[in-house]
Amino acid sequence: VVATPGYPVESFYLLPTRAWELGAGVLLGLVQNRRAIRLAPAIANLMAACGILAIGLSLTMFSEATAFPGAYALLPVLGTLALIAARGSTINDSLLGAAPMVGIGLVSYSWYLWHWPLMALARLVSVEPPSLTAMLVIAALSLVLAILSWRFVERPFRSTGARTPLRALAGYGLGLGIAVALCLALIVAKPVEHFASPPIARVEQVLGESHGGPCLANYGEDTPSRSADCVLSGDRGIALLGDSHAAALGSALRDEAAQRRIGFVQMTKVSCPPLLGAGRRMPGHAGEMEACARYNRRASEIVASDPRIDTVVLTAFWDAPFDIRALQMGGTYADLDGTDRPGEAVLYDAIRRTARYFQAHGKRVIILGDVPYLRFAPDRAAFAALRPIRAQLGHMVGDGFDGYAGVVSQRLVSPLRNTGSETVSEAATSLPFVRYASLADTLCDDRSCRYADGTMPWFIDPSHLSRPGARHAIERLDTLF
Repeated sequence: VVATPGYPVESFYLLPTRAWELGAGVLLGLVQNRRAIRLAPAIANLMAACGILAIGLSLTMFSEATAFPGAYALLPVLGTLALIAARGSTINDSLLGAAPMVGIGLVSYSWYLWHWPLMALARLVSVEPPSLTAMLVIAALSLVLAILSWRFVERPFRSTGARTPLRALAGYGLGLGIAVALCLALIVAKPVEHFASPPIARVEQVLGESHGGPCLANYGEDTPSRSADCVLSGDRGIALLGDSHAAALGSALRDEAAQRRIGFVQMTKVSCPPLLGAGRRMPGHAGEMEACARYNRRASEIVASDPRIDTVVLTAFWDAPFDIRALQMGGTYADLDGTDRPGEAVLYDAIRRTARYFQAHGKRVIILGDVPYLRFAPDRAAFAALRPIRAQLGHMVGDGFDGYAGVVSQRLVSPLRNTGSETVSEAATSLPFVRYASLADTLCDDRSCRYADGTMPWFIDPSHLSRPGARHAIERLDTLF
């Protein structure tokens, strides 16, 4: 409950924060082992019904926005405890105690272990999401493998119990050792650097060097970096403010500034649009809107008070709170003073407020509309274009992607005229002397969007430009600067 808001990933995956869930089952097992719990039929049936209901609610009500495990984990854990404790209930005896259900229960852990790598592999070889039919076939295949591994691995190990011979333990240990050694060898040897073809190596390099950087503050951080890469050098210069989408432009803008012999400063923060007086509410990251607000105040003060900075560039993933997934998670733009207004109105006013602030300090303001949001994985497309076998495997699992030439139709791109871009465009063009341009227009026309130059990816994921992609976008905006 304490750790989940600030550390959701660690709270989910690490054992200390999940041990109580296992411990709840252990405690029930200890009680039942010492003294059988006998419940009246009516109470047992009511308890089992509540347990089924609690688990059903967990399956249907929880989403990506749910702060899990946290207090919400009580619902499925207590529901499971109620079911196990309700011995003799009709649900247990007639439904969960039926032979097919018991059979699935016996192999369920093996099934869980097998389905994950197989489905992950299907997704890795697919540029677009695999088809439902393919995933159902994989689920059935993983069930067959689960039955085999339960019969020939799990069951023999369980049956020997404490009398497991050293030979069997040595065999399991040897298998585990070989697997670990193979993984370590791949990590140390980095075979892609030695055996990959030059085009694949170049793609690997582009994807690897285009992530983050020292000038991109992470979640929880509220102070701009003052390292040499992020502060202004020179008598005059340009400042870039925004989120990770802005950071993706950093290297290209830095190169452009260097060619013009002017300085460059970058102050960017993950999921933090450069807005004053407003922010982006994110239920999955408690307190992040406030941290972003503090970061923006400090960054804006630094830039506004530096007389050497004459131009400020503002850009971000403007449509993030309006995207369908964000709407499902409950995120939106909100005023810092708590005023309850539609997100579009908040964003419109915040853009105007921020631009006027910098204009009042003598800065020229440039606002950039965002890049297109791709409905496929561009990094996988880059590898599939260079690895025919991988592309064939993708087609086998229902991947219908056909954009290996670096251009895709609008079917594979979210609407370019989205709520965020339209709102920012209207706000920017409503102010005198503020210049606006759309990054999407540098990559797309009315029918298609370019996401790569041949086999060189211009995106590292569906929404972040790679360094070559950023260079292309900035070159197309040359007259703007």
